[in-house]
Amino acid sequence: MPNRVSLSGFAPPGVRIGTNLLRPGRKRSLMQALAYQEGCATIAKFLLADAESAEIEPDMRARVATAYSQVLKGWDTMEDRKRILRGRGLPKPVEARNAQPKQKRRAPVAPIGPAKPKPEPPPSPQT
Repeated sequence: MPNRVSLSGFAPPGVRIGTNLLRPGRKRSLMQALAYQEGCATIAKFLLADAESAEIEPDMRARVATAYSQVLKGWDTMEDRKRILRGRGLPKPVEARNAQPKQKRRAPVAPIGPAKPKPEPPPSPQT
């Protein structure tokens, strides 16, 4: 098996080749979003277990279902925040990827005709 050549010696300082390098502030924000997302998942598991229990009243079951949906909404929001912090945009729909670029409309231009003849200078009086 041939030896692999490392390009790390050719990279500018502070840049890693082959890995995503996040700035410290974004890395901390991403870790915080992950922690919130894990918390949402844990709460959702407990709420789901409460909703499935047989001794819960219908009134309370509706409240648990509402809380469950709000926790899932929070989880989804954290998923969007992670995507934004990583610098990835929203995926484009298939129609946008396959569509032909639209032709730009050109402003109508007046037709160019023959040049107007120059007026002849008046004849000079002869003395």
